[in-house]
Amino acid sequence: MKRCLALLLLVLPSMAVADTFTVTTTADTGPGSLRQAIADSNANGATVADEIVFAIPGTGPHVISVASSLPMITGLVTIDGTTQPGWVANTNTPDQGGLNGNLAIELSSSQTTANTIGLLIAAGTTLGTHTVRGIAITRFARAISASGSAGLVVEGCHIGADVSGTNVPSVMAVGLSLAEGGASVVGPVRIGGLLPVQRNLLAGSSGTTGTGVAIIASGFEATGSLLVQGNLIGTDRTGTAARGWRIGVSVAGYSIGQENPAGVVVGGNTPAARNLISGNRETAVGIGSGALSIGPHRVTVQGNWIGTDVGGLAALPNGTTAATHAAILRTQSTSGPFRSLIGGTGPGEGNRIAFNNAAAVRVSGVGVQAEQGTLEVVGNEIRDNAGLGIDLFSIARANDPGDADNGPNRALNWPEIVGGTRLGPGQFELTFRQDTLPANATFPITVRFYRSNLGRNEGAAELGQATVSTAQAQTVLPVALNLPPAQVGAVVYITALAIDAAGNTSEFSDPIDFDQVFRDGFEPPP
Repeated sequence: MKRCLALLLLVLPSMAVADTFTVTTTADTGPGSLRQAIADSNANGATVADEIVFAIPGTGPHVISVASSLPMITGLVTIDGTTQPGWVANTNTPDQGGLNGNLAIELSSSQTTANTIGLLIAAGTTLGTHTVRGIAITRFARAISASGSAGLVVEGCHIGADVSGTNVPSVMAVGLSLAEGGASVVGPVRIGGLLPVQRNLLAGSSGTTGTGVAIIASGFEATGSLLVQGNLIGTDRTGTAARGWRIGVSVAGYSIGQENPAGVVVGGNTPAARNLISGNRETAVGIGSGALSIGPHRVTVQGNWIGTDVGGLAALPNGTTAATHAAILRTQSTSGPFRSLIGGTGPGEGNRIAFNNAAAVRVSGVGVQAEQGTLEVVGNEIRDNAGLGIDLFSIARANDPGDADNGPNRALNWPEIVGGTRLGPGQFELTFRQDTLPANATFPITVRFYRSNLGRNEGAAELGQATVSTAQAQTVLPVALNLPPAQVGAVVYITALAIDAAGNTSEFSDPIDFDQVFRDGFEPPP
């Protein structure tokens, strides 16, 4: 027993234990600096979870201005700006508006170059989670760049904007860069969160360059979920003024393995998970730009407001009228099978995509076969956008007989509305035809009918749906639909889209004036 105790005493002094390092000065270097705290944490070992806290004397907020990138973070650490006196928690939910808290620490660079990185996290084989909480990061080329096997949480921060949340001092190339260079494995990752105090502001400057959240590695496997939730991306802290990036969120070169069924989720099915992604120059969410190797699971974008202000009813658009812009842009490639989902069929899963200066959802890629990727677009409120609701970019708008042509989403034909019968006030039966041969899609096909604002190729509110079996291909079928009470007697346009069993989604059909259907003599009113 005495021998065992002696051996234990010899071992214990050499074992690293978690420690707390306190930042007490805004100086770039020296005792009490953030640079020194990171160096001390690194020296404490890669397997212990240290904490860096702040107790800088004097009236804040305090700006820590560094002349060069801080040391690479190689051990687990939480950098917690909420510990600095003067920090005030945000209590606003997405439903309640923008951010109402106050940050007390800003990390900034005095020499903005193409290579400066605010916090570079590269944890090797470390297991656990890094956390960056409650600080503003400005004037770097990249605010936070992370790779390595450890997880990452960024919550309650201003990325790009100073502590005020309204001023963006300089252009950043990337706000949050995840798995840059394809180094090792990253996961799980959470940007923002479901609690008000966890919501981030990611603000660009002119909107002509830069990406808010960039998942840019090529060919790495992510073992954990990657969640982007509850954030303001492309606006100021109020959510009413544009502070756009070129691209709000970009998912490119992201390999989702079988061990990671969660994949990338932007948003969620509750109001607390909603991101506001507005005011961005070209694209709110870009999926698949660049060379891809994406596994069979989905990149999911759901429950977000895209193109509105924080209240959801006023315009704060993404994109311009350029043909390559879109609120959500899916760039397909030939490198592997994958599926991405925009919206969903469950409660709260649909996105509100409105007021954008380009197409709401655009899929590009010439000659792409079905097995190389689908983009399923379902359950969303798509309205008042300058471009098409869904734009299969590389093919003509017109349907082709039997649906034999190919392209993004198999260039699935949109449904053709043939006629209608008025059943009563706000009640009617439409007849439609899905001109798709069984060999050219995966049956059954679901046809969804929508009310469209102002006669556009969009879907502002779903009215009903019908299923087309293999045996019913190319036949005329009926569907009973009801208008909401508020729409009875108003000018109403009807559109439809088709989704096959593999998730391939068509464009919206040409809008049909509800009353015109009956004025043209299909059926007289009762």
